[in-house]
Amino acid sequence: MKSASITKQNRQALPPGSRLWTPNNLKHVISWLSPRRTLKLGIGTGLSVWRDAKQNSQFVQSTVSRRPTLTSTADQFKGLRVPEFDGTSDFLADESPTDLFDIEAGDFFVMAAIRTGDDVSGIRSIINVQRESASEQIWLRTLAGKTDTRLQISFGGFAGSFCSGTTAITANRTYLVYGERIGNSVDVYLNGAKDNGASVASTVIINNSSPAVIGARNTSATDAFKGKIAEVVMGGFNSASQSPIITTKTRQLLEGYMAHNCGIAGNLPSDHPYRKGPPRL
Repeated sequence: MKSASITKQNRQALPPGSRLWTPNNLKHVISWLSPRRTLKLGIGTGLSVWRDAKQNSQFVQSTVSRRPTLTSTADQFKGLRVPEFDGTSDFLADESPTDLFDIEAGDFFVMAAIRTGDDVSGIRSIINVQRESASEQIWLRTLAGKTDTRLQISFGGFAGSFCSGTTAITANRTYLVYGERIGNSVDVYLNGAKDNGASVASTVIINNSSPAVIGARNTSATDAFKGKIAEVVMGGFNSASQSPIITTKTRQLLEGYMAHNCGIAGNLPSDHPYRKGPPRL
């Protein structure tokens, strides 16, 4: 057993600058799906459970044939073992999501480190939370138009609160993707740079108990994602009095953390404050 003096020493605060910043240091994070949770699992196995590091939820897949496959990513995500979705039937779902996702008309953000597969056609759903219908959902996806594929964040149907990026998303590439609703603004960011923004006259209310799904639009695997999803962080709050729940500074902290944690810091803009190193406390 450790002595009282050793225990006390271990609880001492480390000097400033010695501890890495993580999403635990960001207020209003609801769910954090970290690649560290899959680090010890076997390559080539199907991922049955991705546990939330915040312990608010867990994303599961009980059907073996629908589990995303854990892959080695030495040349993509610095060797992390991350789930690869087949674009047809794979997904993970939280069938009983925490009530913290009931953000009402409040702010919400979602960020993910992804690698697209060899097909980016159609709609490829990265994350869909609380989808009760086309008019009530939190949905981060890629969407193919007439000429190319763009990132899109939606808080309702196509007539609701949504914003599409302006940069083409291409096959077999890593991206840091991010979408937010802050007040009456809906914005998307790609690799640490703002890709587009929109103002909305009304705010879609999110307050149902539908599943949260990673890698598809719903539990029927509609609009399944093809590619790898290395890490996900989602946050929100159901009161306008808490707006904004994330600022430029805190978003950049999250970008810096995830980009370095997943080995894709080279995707960040040259003037990003954390391109050269991860944020520290």
